[in-house]
Amino acid sequence: MPSDKKIEGILMPMPVAFKQDGAIDHVGTDAIIDFYLDAGVHGFFPLGTHGQGMVMEIDERKKVAEQIIFRERANAVQVLTRSDEDSLLTFDEKGGVKEVAITGERVVLTDDVIRRLVTAASAIKRVFGSRDQDIEWAYMKGQIYIVQSRPFIAGG
Repeated sequence: MPSDKKIEGILMPMPVAFKQDGAIDHVGTDAIIDFYLDAGVHGFFPLGTHGQGMVMEIDERKKVAEQIIFRERANAVQVLTRSDEDSLLTFDEKGGVKEVAITGERVVLTDDVIRRLVTAASAIKRVFGSRDQDIEWAYMKGQIYIVQSRPFIAGG
């Protein structure tokens, strides 16, 4: 059942900090999270908008997602699921995945919103000569916002 909670406020594309050797800088990433929270940001779109997620290993992406979700100050993060199901998958404390009940604290994208996203994505793909696209989007107050679109590159 969909939640009555609406996605509101400032939702920020969030870069990940890296060290010179290419390793994730978790201290630097925490500083980025804190900077945005101090500025009044209410939620994040990590691992995509800046293209960094595409060049990271799955395990690295998982660690960054956990870092944001389990950050003490990250109450601003809203977790989304794509269906009307009564449960969703999320990370557990040990880095695995667990199934949890969807409560009023979770925002659920309805099947109608998913259909609207598919329609928008199909139109964007047509605009770019039917080439697959990596599309960044946001949803707030019933409106879908396209943040950017770029060619999809498999594995990179």
